[in-house]
Formats: sequence, C-alpha cells, structure tokens
Amino acid sequence: MAQRSQSLIQIIFHINQLIFKAFLGKLVLVIYLVRRCTGSKGFRIKVFRFFCINLLVVLITTGNVASKEVLYSSVSPEFPNGLHAQYLRYLAEKLNADLHITPLPFARRVVELKNGHLDLIVGIHHYAAPNDDFIILKPSYESIQNTVFVKQQDQYRLTSLETFKQSTFAVTTRGNYFPELRLEERPKTVSVSTLRQKIGLLEKGRVDGFVHFADSTYKLIDALQTEITIVPALYQPEAQRNYFVGLSKSSKFTARQTEIEQIIISGKRNGDFKHIREAYYSD
Repeated sequence: MAQRSQSLIQIIFHINQLIFKAFLGKLVLVIYLVRRCTGSKGFRIKVFRFFCINLLVVLITTGNVASKEVLYSSVSPEFPNGLHAQYLRYLAEKLNADLHITPLPFARRVVELKNGHLDLIVGIHHYAAPNDDFIILKPSYESIQNTVFVKQQDQYRLTSLETFKQSTFAVTTRGNYFPELRLEERPKTVSVSTLRQKIGLLEKGRVDGFVHFADSTYKLIDALQTEITIVPALYQPEAQRNYFVGLSKSSKFTARQTEIEQIIISGKRNGDFKHIREAYYSD
C-alpha cells in the first residue's frame, strides 16, 4: 500500500518536473523573442512579467501536488457518498491528504485493511478483531446502537429475550452482534453483505428481522419504497457501542497515528462528528 502510494506521488512529481522543464524552455525562448521584438520597452516588460507569473503558478502547483499524500479507504457500495464517506473526507481534510475511496462490503473492507491495501476505515467496533490484525485508534469517534427491525405485523411478537432467541435475523458479514448475550441466548443469524439484502430477506419471509443502524435503515427504506412496513422491534437487546477508526499496520499513515488520534479527540470534543451525522441525515 505504502509503496503504491509513494510510486503514485513520484510519478506525479516527475510529470510536473517535465512540465516545469518544458515551460522553462519556452520561457527562455520567449525572453529571446522579446529581446528581438520591435515593440516598446514597456510592452516587452509586460510580456516578460506575464510569463514569470505563469512560471510561479507552475512551481507552486508542482510543490503542492508532490507533497500531498493519498489516503486510501473504502465505504459500502450502497452508500458511496454516505455518512462514512463524510467522516473520511473530514479526516482527509484534517490530514491535508487526497482521499481515494473504493466501494466494498464491510467484510471485504476489513480484509483489505488487514492486507494493507487500505490505509484506514471507519465503522470498526472493539469486538470486530483483535488488535494484532490492525490498529484500533482511540478514542471512538461515535457511540451508536444497532436496532432490530421486523415487519409491522410482528412488532408485538418480539417482546422478550425468549421470543428473540427463537428468531432468525439477517446481519452483516463479519459484524459482531449481541456480545452482551450468552451463546445460548443468541438467535440464529444469516450473514449478508448489504442492507438491501437484509431488507430483501425480510420481504421474502426468509428471516424474522434484521439488525442495522436505525438512521441509515430509515434512509434506505424511504428510497426503496418497500412492499412491507418495517419497524423497530419492541425488544432491543443491544446497548450503545463505540465505533473506531481502524488503521492498517502497513499504512504510511502509521507514522501519523498520534496526529490522527488527536484529530479524533478534537473532533469529538468540538462536536464535529455529531454535526456531520446530523447534517447528513437532515437532508
């Protein structure tokens, strides 16, 4: 990952060097022509100043492009410009880095992070993986709750732990659910990659419900105009959990780990992440 990013930066730098050399050659030619032209001295000075200003612009552009790092990350294909993308843009801006986002399902995101093909991702909770797989940056950037959704006609059926553990729910692949419950208290689950698939399984009656974040679920339900009415179950087993930024151990941004964690601390203290969430879901 780091090698690919460095190679990209070097290529851009060399391209700008070539542009600079070509422009410098043209400038020398212009100076020669200006000296040879028959116009007034004032006219020749104006022409010379014009090309000097253009040369300065090229120099500034070359320096900015060559010095900016690229932050590689990923979000859900269902929400390529969703909340996670907003969080990543915030982090990239604070790091003065260009952001490159590849849409991938959550399970694939985690794999690519471990393999070093992504620099960092958001949406990691502390049950997701042991710390030796990748670096979990502290503190968490937000605390939210997974919500159990069911068909409206089943809302009053799922009212207790007993009915809950006898049910089947669609969940996200590689997600970790119901950590507060003992194994014998947990329901059967069907793992899928997207929220759309969870809704589809519920519509077809293949599961009793699904588990997902409430805000993003409501947003997609409104867009899909589903055939059934989907509502939160009366019984909700999960408490709020903290979500973190995961950083690849192979990333060049490991050298800036302390800086990123300070950005998260400041963002939470200033309410930046909260404001980003509120602004996104108020649209």
